[in-house]
Amino acid sequence: MARGVRAGVRDELQAAFGAAYRVERELDGGGMSRVFVATEVALGREVVVKVLPPELTGAISVERFRREIAIAARLQHAHIVPLLAAGESSGDDRPAWAPLLYYTMPFVRGESVRARLTRVGALPIAESVSVARDVASALAYAHREGVVHRDIKPENVLLTEHDAVVVDFGVAKALRAAATDASALTSAGLALGTPSYMAPEQATADPLADHRVDLYALGVLAYEMLAGTPPFAGRGAQALIAAHVAEPPEPIEHRRPDVPPALAALVMRCLAKNPADRPPTADEIVRALDALDVRATPADTSVTPHATRPPEPDARRTTRRTLGIAALASAAVLVGGGAWIASRLRDPPVLVDRDAVAVLPFRVVGGDASLRLLREGIPDLVAALLTGRVHAVDVRTVLAAWRAAGGERLDLPRDAAMLLARRVGAGAVIEGSAIVAPGSLSLDGTLLSAHDGRERHASARGAATALPALLDSVVGKLLALDAGENDERATALAGVPLAALQHYLEGRSLERAGRYNDATAAYARAMDADSTFALAALRLWLTSTNWTPSARAADAHRLVARYADRLGPRDRLLLGSTAELERPRTCAESLREHEQGVAQAPDMPDLWYLLGETLVHCGPAMGIDDALRRALNAFDRVLALDSSYAGVRDHYAPTYHLLGDTARERRAVDAALHDPALADSRLFTGFIQGDSATMRAALAELERGPAWMAGAALGLAVTYAGGTRAEAAEPLLARVRRAAVTTADRDRAERQTREFTLTRGQPSRAAAAMRASPGGVDTAFALLAALFWDGDSTLARSVRDGARRTLDAPLDTAPSRNAVLTAFAVGEDAAARRDTASTRRAIAALRSVPASPAAPWSNAPARRFALLLDAQIAALERRSDAHALLVAADSMLREGPGGRELEGAGNLIVASLWEREGDLPRALAATGRRRVDTSIPFAFSTYLRERARLAERGGAREEAIRAYRHYLTLRRNAEPSFAVHLASVRDALARLERASAGR
Repeated sequence: MARGVRAGVRDELQAAFGAAYRVERELDGGGMSRVFVATEVALGREVVVKVLPPELTGAISVERFRREIAIAARLQHAHIVPLLAAGESSGDDRPAWAPLLYYTMPFVRGESVRARLTRVGALPIAESVSVARDVASALAYAHREGVVHRDIKPENVLLTEHDAVVVDFGVAKALRAAATDASALTSAGLALGTPSYMAPEQATADPLADHRVDLYALGVLAYEMLAGTPPFAGRGAQALIAAHVAEPPEPIEHRRPDVPPALAALVMRCLAKNPADRPPTADEIVRALDALDVRATPADTSVTPHATRPPEPDARRTTRRTLGIAALASAAVLVGGGAWIASRLRDPPVLVDRDAVAVLPFRVVGGDASLRLLREGIPDLVAALLTGRVHAVDVRTVLAAWRAAGGERLDLPRDAAMLLARRVGAGAVIEGSAIVAPGSLSLDGTLLSAHDGRERHASARGAATALPALLDSVVGKLLALDAGENDERATALAGVPLAALQHYLEGRSLERAGRYNDATAAYARAMDADSTFALAALRLWLTSTNWTPSARAADAHRLVARYADRLGPRDRLLLGSTAELERPRTCAESLREHEQGVAQAPDMPDLWYLLGETLVHCGPAMGIDDALRRALNAFDRVLALDSSYAGVRDHYAPTYHLLGDTARERRAVDAALHDPALADSRLFTGFIQGDSATMRAALAELERGPAWMAGAALGLAVTYAGGTRAEAAEPLLARVRRAAVTTADRDRAERQTREFTLTRGQPSRAAAAMRASPGGVDTAFALLAALFWDGDSTLARSVRDGARRTLDAPLDTAPSRNAVLTAFAVGEDAAARRDTASTRRAIAALRSVPASPAAPWSNAPARRFALLLDAQIAALERRSDAHALLVAADSMLREGPGGRELEGAGNLIVASLWEREGDLPRALAATGRRRVDTSIPFAFSTYLRERARLAERGGAREEAIRAYRHYLTLRRNAEPSFAVHLASVRDALARLERASAGR
């Protein structure tokens, strides 16, 4: 019978999940809850599903519980396992009033502290300190976010390979907020904590109990890790509660004498009965643990028997007085806790605007009568500041409600302020105090969420005449904290003009939701409001670089370069190095910098995202075999830190496609098609999959979207061509050209036209587009296209003489990118004709470019182009240094030097030179090195052809088949001049396919 019930819950969960999740197995050790592991099908990742006890479901408002879990899911910290979502199921055999209620979180591989204690007994001191420090760090962050855990215990702390993470953050708060029957909540034992780890004020249901209950529980956890058992082990629930309320625990040094005195004192301080005697914050505990000099020693790796001995018999005795306290505590839990919860559930039937704020009069202490008039005047001043998306409720409406609630006679309690906000339709309250002293003014403000009681705090000090500036600072920091910015960044943002700050915060919200065009527009408005706003410029630059090209990107680039010193140290990590603003970095440099960034700030999802981006786009160009797998790990880490990070989810389908993992690719595509936050991804998935219906829908959406999206989809259609995808790219090119309004758009359309037509084997069409360009024929590109991309040789000959004359004089001390590229193109053209004298002139010109601050983008590429030319000349002349130069050129290209032509032509050059030396593996490796992005790779069709040919020579039959098929798909409508060549390619493919089939 029991087995049937357990199977029934699992089956019901699976029915509730449908195809979104696959329930795999049930875990032991869930206590009152049932715990399952499921696979999220779209992303192929495992999640934990916790099912609440049945006796709770009838006492919980399901909708309220789901909303509260969604709020708790915003907690993003390296030592917190985030909640993902909550749900319910009402099976056919389940009463409507008692649905199956569950919540989900990521699955963490590792064991709990409880499992470790059961397996090995007391832990080494160094490990205990490390775990306590990680838990304290998580608590410090959560408490700043207004969330108290209320159930810290060994079962809720998991040990991963490198650190400890805490689970179930926010669950107790969600249960309390959603409770409709306090007695059921209490009997289930979930919302009030676990007796062995319960603070005295928590055990007696003190309505004033605050975050310090978690500090007490942390003290019990640390005690147990060091001693092997908690302070009052071996007692029943009531006796445990009584002991926590009234009985001092045995000093930890008696249970384990080798505990350092400072650590012992900290643990016992956390266990103080009076909350005021404990450390005031978890941050203080973190600092105290960091100050300890606890190093693992051989003696610390094994625990002596005294460390785990049970308490002496007299320590387990309970007096009549203690039992009386326990009974009183139990009554308080049932009666006082129920009253407290009931008072929180009085929601008036008013439509609440989450972005509206009710500003209450500030308390004013000191000063003359004129300053005390600020009590009711400050709301007008604050309301005048809130002119963006976050706005103030009409001040007169708020003041009327405040007076009706008795605000003139006494300060409103916290719950009354929340209720007032809801009654006037506000999602939050701003309240505070002003302390006036001779010549000075101190402002303290609190932003209180009317939805979940979360609090944000800010303060400012200054001259009594500086009230407007101080209010700006306080309100700015409150808004920044409420928008999810950390304390360091919020403090920096407090000095930004409020108009600029509100545009910036709007941009952050839009960026997190995947609305990149709108986000860059908001960041641009922030820059317009404050021309020194480096952080807004940084976000615009990053968003423009990674997602949506913006006409303001160059402005943002200059602003960040000028005011980089105004960024905080963590934000500067997003730059990798300010050198990025001054010169192009290689892929290898970017990779090293982002790896160092995540090592320094592992809790910043943006840094993990940049690392993943670099691995996806640069990894293949560098020849890193496991780059894509490492990228997926980085993206998973982003979602673990911030499950709402829309940008990272766009990357799963293309990355799985590149890995050849079609099952996960399909699931990621399905997720993108149904996720409103992934609009960009929906435009690309049809071309990746070759799904004609999706492509038609994408084309319709592209007609309404910005031109760059069509160009990006064009690049994907070519790069991932197969079946009808290459044919579907023609309408995309037409869309790109129709949408070319600005000069930048027209230049982009011209470039994409020539690259697309060259890839399709249509050199005459490409040449016509270049001749029709308003800027004239791009000389360097015309020469390089003829050499590496089957370009029009007639056009190349027509520009050759003019291009050669550019070498008659040395290059400028600060040459343009085009001048450097032209010198290289002339050198390559000469090398192809075995005109070594002209090639040497090009090498000399390129090596003459100085490292000038006026042209930081010229020197390094010039030297790299010169190396490629020198390697070819050395091979032609059979010089003794030919092999060394080839090795140097190959090594340079494996750094991912940057520049489409440099990498595109360079790898084809070294592939040819390696083949000439008879080293086919290195030649084939060079043809596999190219950046992955949404543009058409330079000489892409040539890469495919050469890769297929070299793979066939080297016996890599399947690789050759894939490359030949892709090549032929792209050149299905090639010009007649390619007919003989394409026939030979088809013959080679047929031969390989027969051999593969065993015929």
